Amino acid sequence: MHFLKKLEKVSKNIVLILGLMFLAIFFILNLFYAATVENYAEHVVLAKTTSIEFVISIVIAIMFIVAIKKKKKINLKVNKKAIILIFLILYVIVCVKWIKFANIQPVDDAKSVNDLAIALSKGDIEAIKSDKYIEKYPHQIGMVTVFAVLYKIFNTTDYHLIQYLNIVANIFTILGMYEIIKKMKFNKIAYFILSFTFIPFILLTTYVYGDYIGLAFAVWGVYFIIKYEKEHKIIYILTSAILMLLAYITKMNYIIFTIAIAAYMFLYLLQEKEVKKIVIKSGIIVLYLIISILPFNIVKTYANKKLEYDPKQAIPTSVFIYIGMSESPREAGWYGPVANDAWLDTSSASEKYPKLIKQRVKEFLKSPIYACKFYARKTISGWSDPYFQSIWYNVGKENKDEIMARILAGRKFNYGKIYQKAILILVFGGTFYAFWKNRKKLNNEMALFLIILIGGFLFHTIWEIKSRYVMPYVIMLIPMASIGIEELINVLDKLKKEER
Repeated sequence: MHFLKKLEKVSKNIVLILGLMFLAIFFILNLFYAATVENYAEHVVLAKTTSIEFVISIVIAIMFIVAIKKKKKINLKVNKKAIILIFLILYVIVCVKWIKFANIQPVDDAKSVNDLAIALSKGDIEAIKSDKYIEKYPHQIGMVTVFAVLYKIFNTTDYHLIQYLNIVANIFTILGMYEIIKKMKFNKIAYFILSFTFIPFILLTTYVYGDYIGLAFAVWGVYFIIKYEKEHKIIYILTSAILMLLAYITKMNYIIFTIAIAAYMFLYLLQEKEVKKIVIKSGIIVLYLIISILPFNIVKTYANKKLEYDPKQAIPTSVFIYIGMSESPREAGWYGPVANDAWLDTSSASEKYPKLIKQRVKEFLKSPIYACKFYARKTISGWSDPYFQSIWYNVGKENKDEIMARILAGRKFNYGKIYQKAILILVFGGTFYAFWKNRKKLNNEMALFLIILIGGFLFHTIWEIKSRYVMPYVIMLIPMASIGIEELINVLDKLKKEER
């Protein structure tokens, strides 16, 4: 089994090298650039960080570490659980007040999903049949069903229910990530401050969509698979698989987490020495993927037949790949006019767009410098937006350009932007340091976090991008950042002792 041991080492090294490379890129980009969605048309401005923004954000990040370092030395006898509870209560109050203040209704995709969920909760199948949204985007049947079930359970069709459940989901996400790293050496103060004060995570509670409910399912799915690998109890792997299925139903992008979990389980498989155990673990991985993915695909196929939808009218995958490699009035790789033909004539799209993809690849090969610049703009627009488009989603359609211009020119926006840049510097920098420090003793649990990030980055490099889409992967780095901050503080303390 020497080969498997070698394969494990090579696999971890690949994950580590790619992860560190991506983290370094994100860290540098967030130091020197900031993307902002500026108007109703969703145009993205890519601007270089001003000298003042650069200095202040760096100072805030340094002050953050210094303050935590000093706090660590003060041994106060306090009830930590009570403090966490107080923070949770304050977090809920802030989020609830924000939802009431913003007073944002579902629009665009969120409105389509919500309207269909209301119709389904009322049993109005004819309304769903006559609406072409699900026929075009059959993957949304999952989110529609989840919302419909929630409306049925709570006996309401008020979209505020989803907004308030987003708050609950955020809390479960924060507590779930805490449970995952509880037994690792990490800085609790850094973890909870980064989690509770991540501004877009609060602002986007108003967004009536499956992003954050799905993230909560995914985080706890990760927690239970780690618990399974430690304790080998069937109940844990079944719970994880069911939670990942729910995450996949709520938002299909969370299949990336499921694939990452399969890779994580594969790393444990490579540590086995007996052929029998390798075969059993291989079967478990396959069964895990089947439970986490297949039921929804079966239900989706059945629902499409029941609703008498024409499968040929569904927007093909090739369209989203082509969007991801095309110029757009918004920014590189964002949704744009290139998708219009697919909506108007879906039946021919499956033949047309693969040809367009091949043509685009040829253009990139002919001009590699342009290709590099294109993907650089795409990466900056998605991964260097301090607000992750949360301001844009919290401004209604009426007079949006005027209101956006006023907000972007205001002091509060700039203060928040600088703080968020400091947070992102700490998250990407702290995570980089955590993995660099543990590069020679990288455990499978830490590797899992990197695999999720790598999967998210590669997926949205190929697929359509928005800054909102990548935020869950950044949120997932907060636990690793708190490990990196703890490691850094320990190193600083050592250096100080050596000086003495």
